[in-house]
Amino acid sequence: MSYVPKSRRVESMIITATDKDGNNIEISIDCGMKAFMCGLGYMHPDWGHGHDKGDNATHFDEYDLNEDPGDPPYLHVQALSSATLKIGDKAYEGRGVLEQLILGAHEPSGFVDLFDKP
Repeated sequence: MSYVPKSRRVESMIITATDKDGNNIEISIDCGMKAFMCGLGYMHPDWGHGHDKGDNATHFDEYDLNEDPGDPPYLHVQALSSATLKIGDKAYEGRGVLEQLILGAHEPSGFVDLFDKP
């Protein structure tokens, strides 16, 4: 897995496995544009997921997608991603999203506490 420098955002990842017949399986994912889940209420300080704000209540936020704020509301993202699945000699390509909320220590990634960025 590789991260966007100085962040906890996944840039790309490769998952490898072997199926029951011994075929090698590889899934490679390359992340692109991100949607901040606080826009849907997750971890949003005022518009939490499922909060009833009454009839016709509206609100909007603006996010600079080029920044990587370390604030908790901005850690949960969905990244529009391209993916390639290889099974044996066959390859399949597709698009999807990679949901990310990376918290806490993880030695292989260089994370030592809840929110640090290596």
